[in-house]
Amino acid sequence: MNEEITQYEKEAMDYFKSLMKEQRYPSDYGGQDFWDEDGWLLTVSWNPTQSKQEEIAFSVLDTYLTKIDSDNHDVVRFKHWACGYVMQMNTRPIVDGRLTKAGEEIYEYIQDNGYDYLMQALEEPDYIEWERKMVIMCIDNDDLTDEQMDRLVSHLLYQCDVYVESDGSLYCNGDLNKLIEEETDYLFGNSTRAIQRRAAEHPDQTNLFTTQEE
Repeated sequence: MNEEITQYEKEAMDYFKSLMKEQRYPSDYGGQDFWDEDGWLLTVSWNPTQSKQEEIAFSVLDTYLTKIDSDNHDVVRFKHWACGYVMQMNTRPIVDGRLTKAGEEIYEYIQDNGYDYLMQALEEPDYIEWERKMVIMCIDNDDLTDEQMDRLVSHLLYQCDVYVESDGSLYCNGDLNKLIEEETDYLFGNSTRAIQRRAAEHPDQTNLFTTQEE
C-alpha cells in the first residue's frame, strides 16, 4: 500500500490508537501482558444475553473478516460472571502504519453500531429458521402435518403480520391464540365460516385449500 494516507484512514487509526491505550484484558487471557503492545485490539463482542439478530450479525461479520483479512482478525472467548461467556473479535487494525482491511471494516461497524450487519442478519437463513421455530412453539395443534405446519407458519408471518420480537416472543394486532385458531381453520378447516371465507377471498380457486380430513 503506497498511496498517501487519507484523512479517513488517519481518523480511523487515531481512533484505534486511543482504544489501545485504554484496553484492559480479561484475566482469562493469561495476564495483563498477554497482548503487550502487539497491535491487537478487542473490538466487537457478543454474549448469550443478546438477541438472535445480534448473534447472527456477529457471525456474518466474523465470516466476512475471515474472508477478506484473516491475518488481522480472530475471535476469542472468555468467561464472564454475569452472562457465562463472551465472544469477542480480536483485531489488528494497523500494520506498518496503515489501516488494515479488518481495521477498516471494524471501524465502519462501530461507527454505525453495526446497522448494516444487523439488517443483513434479518435475511440470513439461520435467522429466518429461528423466526419460524418461535412461531411453531406457539402453535398448539398436534393434528397438523409438517406440510400444514410449514404453510401455517408462512401464512402467519407473511399474511397476518405476526412479528417475532428480539426475545423470541410473538406480537400481533390482537389475541395471538385466537388468530392462530382462526387462521388454522381458514387454511385447513371445514367449518362453515372457513368455507365461506375461502370462497369469498378465492372464488376462482376452489382447489387451493385442503382440509385436515382430506
